[in-house]
Amino acid sequence: MGKTISLNMAIGEKKLLTERIEKLTRTIEIVKAKGKKAEAVGGVAIKDVETKLKSSYQQLTDLLDERDRLELAIVQKNAETVIEINGQKFTIAQALIRQKSIELKKEILRRLRENYEKETIKIDQANLLAEKEALAGINATNTAKGDLASNMKNAFDIIYDTKAMELLDPIGAVKEIEKLEKELLEFGSKLSYELTDINAITKIEY
Repeated sequence: MGKTISLNMAIGEKKLLTERIEKLTRTIEIVKAKGKKAEAVGGVAIKDVETKLKSSYQQLTDLLDERDRLELAIVQKNAETVIEINGQKFTIAQALIRQKSIELKKEILRRLRENYEKETIKIDQANLLAEKEALAGINATNTAKGDLASNMKNAFDIIYDTKAMELLDPIGAVKEIEKLEKELLEFGSKLSYELTDINAITKIEY
């Protein structure tokens, strides 16, 4: 008779089974050295030692089989159960792929923000310095001939433009950051909620 549990419980059970398999794998023994004429190993009768060796390995293979059955049941249920997010329908399997993508996009967004902030600060600092140097330069410029204001502006522009920086922005950083922020806010949080909800009410048998 199979067991019927929720997807949430199945996911937790699979994790526990994996931990038990890993723990048993670290200590499993299937053979023991013994004296040719010995009737015991470490004070334990040969038959009892053999029984323990067989039992330990059988336990390990049983755990593996149970985990495989559970994993298969989860995968099958994820492939057939549909959820709806912002008018879009996904199987749980598809939603899990999108969830992984969302996690990657969170890191991408963090990096884009960091990159944009760092470069704009660099530009602001460079342009402030350029302005100071340009102002200092025009004070030392000989403007005796021609229009004074025009000459001063030309001198300022020449000095400023050689020192100033601007943002190289081929993809439109601000719009892309805003787009990712909106997607993560509107879709990411909804996706997480829907998966938690559907996993709690969807049953599997294995």
